[in-house]
Formats: sequence, C-alpha cells, structure tokens
Amino acid sequence: MADDQVIKVVTNSFLAGGGDNFGAFSEAANVADSGRIDLDAFVAYIGENSPVTPPTEQRAVGATLTEPADGTAYAAGEQVTAELSSLLFSAGGETSGEASIRLGDEVLGTGEVTLQIVDATDEQGTATVTFTVPDGIEGTQVLTITGPGGTEVSLPIEVAADAGPCEPVDTRTSASAPLLVFGSTVNYKVTVRTDDGSPAVGTLVIRDGLKTVATVDLTAAQYGKVTVPLKLKRGVHLLTAHFSGEGFDSSLSWPSIVLKL
Repeated sequence: MADDQVIKVVTNSFLAGGGDNFGAFSEAANVADSGRIDLDAFVAYIGENSPVTPPTEQRAVGATLTEPADGTAYAAGEQVTAELSSLLFSAGGETSGEASIRLGDEVLGTGEVTLQIVDATDEQGTATVTFTVPDGIEGTQVLTITGPGGTEVSLPIEVAADAGPCEPVDTRTSASAPLLVFGSTVNYKVTVRTDDGSPAVGTLVIRDGLKTVATVDLTAAQYGKVTVPLKLKRGVHLLTAHFSGEGFDSSLSWPSIVLKL
C-alpha cells in the first residue's frame, strides 16, 4: 500500500459514514450507494449460503513489547517480553490454547492463552511470551504472532547491527612501598588508571621477583586503588603489580625495592 494508491472499498452505510471511528471513509471520493439495504443484503446472503461458519482467527491482536535496552533497537541476544491481547474470537471460537512468536520458521517463544475478558475494550484472550532476539540478524525483522483458531499477525521490530567486540581499554598500573621497613608487614599501595576514566575491574598479581606473593580482586567500588599487606622475610625484595581484566589491556608497574629489616 502506497500513499498515492487509490483503493476501492465496499462496506455498509454505517461504516461508510464514518461509524466506529472509520473517519477516513467519510472523506472518500466517488462515493456510490448501491441502493440496497444493509439488513436485506445480509439476510439474503445468509439464506443463500447457510449454514454459515464464520472464521474465528483474529485479524489484529494487541502486542506490547518491553522497550529495547538502548531505547532504539533490540540487540542480538536481548530478552524481550511481549504482552499479547485480543487473541480469542468473541464467541464460537477457541477458549484456550497457545500463542507463539516466530521469526520465519523459527519459534522464538510460546505462552499459554487465558480467557481473560477486558471490559473496557471488549476483547478477550491474553498471553505473555518471552523470547530472545536471535544472533546474526539486523535491521527490520518481521515477527509472526500466532494464536488459537488460526490467528496469524505480523509484527515488525528493529534489530541493531552488531557493533562487534569492543576495543580493550588501556590501563596504567603504578605501585609504591617504603624503601625501609621495620616490622612484619609491608603495605604495598597499588593504583590502576584507565584511559576512559572507568573503574578498573580485574585481578592484581603481586610478585616478589618471579614469585607470586599475593593475588587481589579489584572491584569497581575500589576505583582502581588498593593497599595490599605483605608478609615478607628479612632482606631485599623487588615488588611488582600486574593488572589484568576483561575489557582492559593488562599493565605492569615499575618495580619497587623494599629492604626488610
């Protein structure tokens, strides 16, 4: 359907006059009245085609989806919950069943349909379907909502292009300790800074020469700063701190010489 397309509609006089909020019909051009009375035409049709079995599938359903995490488009792997309504025919159709959401031939999720009548809108049949956006897709994707009685309705969504893996953030690790220490504990102060200003989250490995003497988990709450108490024997020690973490480049501090007395 295009904006400049001319469409011919055959309908009853009530709808043609804009009834049931079909206001566009009242603005139509080249309106022609067949002269037949709606009721007479309806009765004649029933008489000629009895018994009449009306289709019970829904032409339209209600669908409210959770908003995309970025507010614009869904991402591959993102979980989406769809609240569906108006899934059941008002009378004579199914009273229960299953709703599903498909992408092509792949069923993304299903949910049980309950016969819940909404008084304000005179609709019935609701279901909740949760699904995960598949990998390897982007752009406009047309989902298919199915329900009892042959209901099948299309629902387009937008899926963002895969941005690919993020470049790791550069880090700089510095550390310090007193040159001369009297006593049993050496307080080794370590700071990890990031190029983008985010808190460094990962693991610090403290070594004395080639020997690992401590391992510390660095959390976001510490903002890249930690003091590590070390139990060192008497003598000369060469301390270094090595940081590594997911999404960050690793970094190594300059050595700190400590003379333990």
